[in-house]
Amino acid sequence: MIMISKRRDKINPRKKRLNLEEAKGQKVDKSFGLDFVSFMVGNEPTSYREALVVLLSRCKPLGHKWIFKKKMKADGTISKHKARLVIKEFRQREGLELISECKTVSRDIFIINDDFLRQLLLNRVITIDYGKSVDNIADPLAKGLSSELVRDSSKNQASAHDHNEHDYEDLTMSGRVLCVYRDCAELMERVKRRICDWKNKFLSFAGRAQLVRSVLSSMHVYWASVFILPSSLIIELEQLMRGFLWCQGEMKRGKAKVAWEVVCLPKKEGGLGIRRLDIFNKALVSSHIWSLLSGKESLWVKWIHVYKLNGRSFWDIPIRGNMSWGWRKILHVRQLVRPLFRSHIGNGNLTFAWHDHWSSVGPLSKIVSNRDIYSAGFHLNAKVKDICDSGTWSWPLDWYAKYPLLTNVVAPTLNDLPDRITLCNMDNLDVNFSVAAVWDSIRPRSIEVDWFHVVWFSHHIPRYAIHLCLCVFFVKSNQIHMIIYFGWQFSSWVWDNLKPLLCIPNVPSALDDIVAFLIHVAKMKSIRSVVCKLVFSAACYFLWQERNYRIFKKKKRPKDKILELIKSNVRLKLLTCSFKKTPNVQMLAHIWKLPCSLVRPSPTLV
Repeated sequence: MIMISKRRDKINPRKKRLNLEEAKGQKVDKSFGLDFVSFMVGNEPTSYREALVVLLSRCKPLGHKWIFKKKMKADGTISKHKARLVIKEFRQREGLELISECKTVSRDIFIINDDFLRQLLLNRVITIDYGKSVDNIADPLAKGLSSELVRDSSKNQASAHDHNEHDYEDLTMSGRVLCVYRDCAELMERVKRRICDWKNKFLSFAGRAQLVRSVLSSMHVYWASVFILPSSLIIELEQLMRGFLWCQGEMKRGKAKVAWEVVCLPKKEGGLGIRRLDIFNKALVSSHIWSLLSGKESLWVKWIHVYKLNGRSFWDIPIRGNMSWGWRKILHVRQLVRPLFRSHIGNGNLTFAWHDHWSSVGPLSKIVSNRDIYSAGFHLNAKVKDICDSGTWSWPLDWYAKYPLLTNVVAPTLNDLPDRITLCNMDNLDVNFSVAAVWDSIRPRSIEVDWFHVVWFSHHIPRYAIHLCLCVFFVKSNQIHMIIYFGWQFSSWVWDNLKPLLCIPNVPSALDDIVAFLIHVAKMKSIRSVVCKLVFSAACYFLWQERNYRIFKKKKRPKDKILELIKSNVRLKLLTCSFKKTPNVQMLAHIWKLPCSLVRPSPTLV
């Protein structure tokens, strides 16, 4: 779809009356013959920027009519063909002729360029559906050449339509730059409505983190898979996500405990697994690049190859000022994802020799200059088969002295198989294309933390795990926090009474020593490892809660109550597990007073 919005010109009634009087005095032949059809079909466009789309189900067509005329000379021959599109509540500016502004691709598609539309349509946001069937039009002369102009119903019918988060029919492709508060207002409103629904619910930090990770981070996916979202929209969406995560509403100064860049890292690297919207947007748009390179069977891919690429490599298309906004944004993503797409040579007919990444040293255009390529008699759009002859290269021998890296380029052995393209991940392995694989390759990276398995194991309790990340490991260098966790007399007494429940000898008492001990046993799948991690996370959580009770509520709870809270919560979690019958399981089941029905041959814990 193409959406055009322009200022409305006020029609002067006096000028309109004069134009009607002049039109009555002209004598023109209003018949429409096959010669005009032949003329229109025979003049195909050299280039155009519109896309072929399907009419949206809720769009209503504007009242319109085509008027076809041909002016005759004195000798009876045709002097000029004219066509005029009359639309209800619109007018055509004087001096414009549809013939000079329009071209046809076939009898079913009528193309109007952007310059004509800017002058034709005033103060309305409308869409044009190319390829809409016109067999039901009463005038048979207009068949094959008409275009349906439809009004965008996303704004007019918003009140009557039940807004569903999975209803994407309101989204239209735009040939102009997206305006955040006009084109993307619907997306912003959906996110805000969701957050408003959750504000009044008593959600823990772990619950809010899960909603941000699974719901808010996914509501923009359909939009982001079509085009690059404006940066201002992404900033505002992430601000809403941060505000809901830290403040359960609007973001307030000083409430964020950890930088957003750290929060958006994967859990293995010390984050909470929330995706950055701008990086994921580029990963989604890379699917369009994959479709172009792999030759996917679609009308858009064929149109791009014919009218945009025109035999050139996708990596060699320059970014110029007369490009459409959507196509320009796709080209901007190239440098980020270019190292990921690798070509494998078969017969060498599809791989560009200088621009595609098929050799071990990368694209040869980054090594050999264009001047030398032309001087050697090669073309920039040459394929691999054009520069390879019987397993040897056809380029000059002096290139090896001028470009030493070419000595590492081995001439491929051509065969009858077609060339193929694959996705190369961060481990330099060829994998099937997926948005997740692209995102994992282009996202910001950090060092993997050694305490990942201490926090995020299969039987973890979410709110305890989040607390460990934020209040223990992110600030474990803070001496005050180290004193709170097993550093003062109250916490030391609680931890000493929990040690016998672990069935592990020589468990340390200092926080750093406990963490080092747990890192050593965290990867084990034994029941003692799981119980030890559950007890440690629960103890940290309730000790921190007791600290907050004493500071903010001026209340104190006895040691025995804190100990019972930790034991009861860990026991409730163990009741959801399955155990294999082993001596360690039987001993811990007796200590934690677990029912015998949990010990059965379906092993989850060994």
